[in-house]
Amino acid sequence: MENSYIRSVIILIGGAQLPGENVKKYLARVALHTNIGYRSLCAAYYSKPGDYISRNTLEKLEKAAQSARRPNELIAYTEYHLAVWEADPARYRPWIDAARRFVGELRRYHEGAGGGTALAGSPDVGRRAHGTAAASAVAAEADAAAPA
Repeated sequence: MENSYIRSVIILIGGAQLPGENVKKYLARVALHTNIGYRSLCAAYYSKPGDYISRNTLEKLEKAAQSARRPNELIAYTEYHLAVWEADPARYRPWIDAARRFVGELRRYHEGAGGGTALAGSPDVGRRAHGTAAASAVAAEADAAAPA
């Protein structure tokens, strides 16, 4: 695999470096989240084309990258519907308000402890951030406030 691809995957997982965080600490944070050894992750991050990277490391990176992307996709999906609903705000006001609160909460949760990444402190961030309970609560609130 090409170095730029692997480095891109690691950056997708880790997001932006936190203030005062150097590359070593950044990679340690990503290694902790992905359950990959620090040295293996550094080898992947600094690899050159043709360098050996274990299949296990690549699989763990791919899996972590998938979970890092899910909350961002949900935010984009909800914002798309917000744009559609805002064409007729009088009709869709309850849904617009509920969706804005949902996106705000999801952003705060997603960006809170992890610096805008899936590294929000626990491996189940994807399940908690956009689980059916949160989506159902927003939907129920919007339906209750909707005009008959």
